[in-house]
Amino acid sequence: MTGAEGVVFEISGRPYLACYQDLCLAVEITYERLPVHPLMKDIVAAVSARSQPIKRAGAVSRALARATEDAWENGGRRVLEETYGFQTKPSPRELILKLAQAMKKPAEYRIWKEESTGKCGIIAKVPGEGHWLAVAPFYADEAKITTLIRILNSSHVPLEYFQDLFFSDRFPGKVEGDAVK
Repeated sequence: MTGAEGVVFEISGRPYLACYQDLCLAVEITYERLPVHPLMKDIVAAVSARSQPIKRAGAVSRALARATEDAWENGGRRVLEETYGFQTKPSPRELILKLAQAMKKPAEYRIWKEESTGKCGIIAKVPGEGHWLAVAPFYADEAKITTLIRILNSSHVPLEYFQDLFFSDRFPGKVEGDAVK
């Protein structure tokens, strides 16, 4: 499941409807363009061009309106209200922008080895900023760290989620005293 599918599924009324495929594509396209907020006509044109088979802009526009209506009337209205802050039915563009913004950009994780001790840590490239941040320092088992990094990168884990996991008791292989507190 892609990030767009995840956020759309969370609010969808009847996710098997074809209109939700167009909504997923619209959210993905908008996410790729963030922080710019594209105009609805540009979103519709891009969805139309990427659709398989290619759809006319009018059909895409109607599908996005149907998905918005269905999500509000039959879907996760409570999620739309509580998580996304909508008190009234959003426009398709408002919904697409909020869902795209809800998709966290994943960090890129790598191993960092301290030469003096031979212990390994995890560093993460901060999304959108390009600098690296040490996020899990000093474990002795390089194989475990390498496996964990592979999982983090293949799962596209956002840095915020990793940090929450690391500072909780749910971090895999965490041994008391391993982490700097």
